[in-house]
Amino acid sequence: MLPLLLAFCLVLPVQRTEAAETPAADAPPDVVEAPDRAEAIARFQKFIEEHPDRPEIAAARFRLAALLLEDGEGPPSAEERAEATRQLEGALADAAAGRAEGFAQGAEAWYLLGACRQESDPAGAAAAWEQVVALAPGTPLAASANLGLGQFALEAEDWAGAASRFDAARGIDRALPTWSQATYLCGWSRYRAQDYPGAIAPLVELLGQDDTAAAALQPEALATLAFALVDAAGEGGSVAGGVGEVLPGLPEARRGELIEQVAALLEQLGRFDEAGDVRKAGGRRRGRGRGQGSFDRGAQQLGG
Repeated sequence: MLPLLLAFCLVLPVQRTEAAETPAADAPPDVVEAPDRAEAIARFQKFIEEHPDRPEIAAARFRLAALLLEDGEGPPSAEERAEATRQLEGALADAAAGRAEGFAQGAEAWYLLGACRQESDPAGAAAAWEQVVALAPGTPLAASANLGLGQFALEAEDWAGAASRFDAARGIDRALPTWSQATYLCGWSRYRAQDYPGAIAPLVELLGQDDTAAAALQPEALATLAFALVDAAGEGGSVAGGVGEVLPGLPEARRGELIEQVAALLEQLGRFDEAGDVRKAGGRRRGRGRGQGSFDRGAQQLGG
């Protein structure tokens, strides 16, 4: 099973004033000074319990949920996540009922609700993230939501559906921290869907990046690319020709690794002449290259 590469919890900071005049007794707690997270949570809870019909109630519920999902002395507990879920559901219901003064975080609330539901209620999480995609298309939130929806599709072995979600996530902005994850998973999902030519392009694109996020995924991307090149050629095509087409898109350091991984895969399949052709095309002699360890790990992952 491919590990989930996405950290799902976006928590928006709650503003706390350092010095505030004495507020009215029923003032929303976001204008009240709170010395720490625990006290801020208590004040929001009190306000919500005592003023359920105030026009600011949706905003107060959302800010309470964000506080509950902040790291305190550790990650949020199961009880805090459950309470955050309840408050987010309440915030969205209150907003729909018109009690939405100061509440402009509908997409954020749906995203956090999906994050809270992802383990206990995957269908509910998927529905919440679909709302994010509809309400905030083309945004970082939509990229993260599509990444989560793609992961659910992977778990259902809906490879084509997963690839579509990951492609949507990576198409929003390549500067986002989710881009490398989405690009690798797009290629991997297309490979599993037996769209071998379609898998090659995003994998080569990822291998051309030099940032830390891309570098962490490149060993597995190389292994997946080796499988895709061999399978795209089939029994009668030219694997060496396919390798030659993608090499110009790779950094020099990755070219030798790819050649060695493809050749090693062909040898495992008993296609020794083709392995020799690949090495000749890349100007390499037979031998165990630096990429062999990545190939071995990739073979296990892909079932080779």
